[in-house]
Amino acid sequence: MSKLIFKTERLILREFNLNDTEFILTLLNTKGFLEFIGDKNVRTLEDAEMYLEEGPMKSYKENGFGLWLVVLKDSMTPIGMCGFVKREWLDDIDIGFAFLSEYSGKGYAYEVASATMDYGKNTLGLNTVVAITDPSNNASKKLLTKLDLHFVKEIEESEYGISLLFSNNQYLFESERLGFRTWHGSDIANMAEINADPTVMEFFPSTQTLEQTQEFIERMRKNYNKSGYCYFAVDKLENGKFIGFIGLSNQDFKSDFTPCVDIGWRLKQSEWGKGYATEGAKRCLNFAFNELKLNIIKSHAPVLNLKSKQVMKKLGMNKVQTFNHPLLAGDERLQECVLYEIKASQS
Repeated sequence: MSKLIFKTERLILREFNLNDTEFILTLLNTKGFLEFIGDKNVRTLEDAEMYLEEGPMKSYKENGFGLWLVVLKDSMTPIGMCGFVKREWLDDIDIGFAFLSEYSGKGYAYEVASATMDYGKNTLGLNTVVAITDPSNNASKKLLTKLDLHFVKEIEESEYGISLLFSNNQYLFESERLGFRTWHGSDIANMAEINADPTVMEFFPSTQTLEQTQEFIERMRKNYNKSGYCYFAVDKLENGKFIGFIGLSNQDFKSDFTPCVDIGWRLKQSEWGKGYATEGAKRCLNFAFNELKLNIIKSHAPVLNLKSKQVMKKLGMNKVQTFNHPLLAGDERLQECVLYEIKASQS
């Protein structure tokens, strides 16, 4: 008798046993499984038995969890599997799921996966759960989003190639009042509103359009995937509201101090004067020096931008020089800029 994990309105989740070999042989050779998850080289009932023994059943003994069998409650028909996997190359526990194609579109995947997430949190004590999926698996990405897992980054692992990593812990790190995360599609309109504010953009040549904001966010996503940092989207922890960005970015415009990593910020005008820029930038410097192991961070702004220079000073950054910014050439008001820097040894 297999251990019952839980029941939902229409489904039963239980441990696999060796009587499930025929089902697992079928599931692992469906078109969807082979295309989006991979070929496990399970071709015979003996292969299926070995898969169960060395995979889910071994995990039950070693970890107290694994992939479990999903069964229709009314007919006891097996339709898929769902559960948790501990992978050596992931820091956190991974939720996985797969279903026979004839049972798609009926809400079964969400029904059992959402209950599995609850079971993981309330019974297993899993506060952080991640998921990996093929970039072209739109159904999986939609389900993960519905489960409140958020896209974190692209990862490359030999077994799966390039995959998308999702997590239910949307913040990469936090400060006392702020959460720092990667960018969501829903941020575009909010960031565009900030970029369209003439007061916020006083020390830039012009405000920015929705299209320019989209391009900026895409650059930040690519920067994060490549380097592990970007100008992070920032929310207030008290209410989850997006207020702008604070973070790190690669700068490669032509100068005597580039390429370099700089720290920058741009916040909604209504959130000015509350210390968020300084608080957030300090946390990003901590991330840069202690986690990314970067040695030096720079920051620059037009000489006229007294507020940004004040933040740089509060961060303990030192003035290095003034220079004419090549991307602001011909703009007599803004082209003269000041460069500050801070080294890891000073933090």
